[in-house]
Amino acid sequence: MQDRPYAHMVSSPVGRLLSEMALPAIVSNLVTVIYSLVDALYLGHLSVSALAASGAVMPLTIIFKSFSLLFGIGAANKVSVCLGKKEKEEASAYAFQGFWSSVAFSILLAIACLCAIRPLLRLLGSTPSALPLAALYLVPILIASPINGANYVLNPLLRFQGHANMAMAGLCSGLVLNIAFEPLFIFKMGLGILGAGICTALCQVVSFIVLLIFFRIKSEARIGFRKKYFQARIFKSLLFTGLPSLLRNGMRAISLNLVDLVCSPFGTAALAGVTVANRVVTLFASVRGGIGQGYQPICGYAFGAGKYARIKKAFKTSIASCAIFLLAASVISIALAPQIASLFQKNPAVVSKGASYLRFLSATLPLTTLIAMFNMNCQTLGKNVLSSVVPLLRHGLYLIPFLFILPHFFGYGGVEICQPIADVCTFLTVIPMQVHVHRWLNNLRPTRKEPVAVGTTLNEIGN
Repeated sequence: MQDRPYAHMVSSPVGRLLSEMALPAIVSNLVTVIYSLVDALYLGHLSVSALAASGAVMPLTIIFKSFSLLFGIGAANKVSVCLGKKEKEEASAYAFQGFWSSVAFSILLAIACLCAIRPLLRLLGSTPSALPLAALYLVPILIASPINGANYVLNPLLRFQGHANMAMAGLCSGLVLNIAFEPLFIFKMGLGILGAGICTALCQVVSFIVLLIFFRIKSEARIGFRKKYFQARIFKSLLFTGLPSLLRNGMRAISLNLVDLVCSPFGTAALAGVTVANRVVTLFASVRGGIGQGYQPICGYAFGAGKYARIKKAFKTSIASCAIFLLAASVISIALAPQIASLFQKNPAVVSKGASYLRFLSATLPLTTLIAMFNMNCQTLGKNVLSSVVPLLRHGLYLIPFLFILPHFFGYGGVEICQPIADVCTFLTVIPMQVHVHRWLNNLRPTRKEPVAVGTTLNEIGN
């Protein structure tokens, strides 16, 4: 019975297994994006300033998510390893520290943001007309942020223990309620953008309750207080494991913030248009990320079993699946950009700015297939330095200089071309890096006569 999951992971047809593993990850990723899309749809019908206000808040919510996933992914990975070794107390120590560290950090960060909410929103690029609305929208979300931080730990803890459907159900419960009740809070109750923030916060609480119930029923790891769970080595270990997730999400938050800042002088309509385009592209990126997350466990099991040809086959299948999807998404977005933008806001200026920006972002969307898959491939194979370098290049070294230079010469058009140029540069940089990893993989030879135990860490295998 214990060998059945292992045999399934190392012997099942790659295409079918990838679909099985990727679907829950895709749905989980889409939940968070759909939260923001629903807000944007409703707020866009409220006013241009309300839509721009939600865009100014978006980078901050990504920052909260980034640090929560630092603890959540770090703890979940270690919990799965410990449970594979039947070390339940060790697994509980990781789950405990990941959960409560995320909650504690979210509380401290929320207090700091509440104390300086208006200067913070100015720093995030909010225009004068959007700033009061952004503050109203942000307050209830900040109050509920410790609960949402806990969600980003409970979800991966369930998923990494094999309860992906329950992890999805927990987040989707809040999503369905948010879609159903947000119009009531915004329009029927007359709360406007404050109602959107309150509804989102309440739905996050609902997700937390459902996730916590599932966790208490199914999880072998526990999060209750015990003195022996307080160990510095465990905290350091989960931080190191979760660091790539922090860099990916954190650099994206920084880049979005800089885009808002650069876009702010061009007016509220430009900022609202950028908000629309970014959220649509984020929806596509969630599917791309889900395919990559579905590939990672296949790669991990195959690497541990010494089935290196299977890794390459799974990688090619993932690349092909992701590229086909992103190519289709790119064509549709370019062709129907005005219609897509008009779903969020009917203002002609917002539709024009948003459609134009969406077309530029979509033009290089297929190139991000290799960028994303290379990043996840390196993380799974234990090449953490290469995995961390990619987001630093795409959202940092390449994008940031362009944001400060191109708008100065080309105006709003300069803002539009920054991310596509950064994507092309990153793609060209990743190609030789992927060739290097591919050659390294080709030179590997099985070093064990017996299959590696499922609970063995990838770092141990690589050493």
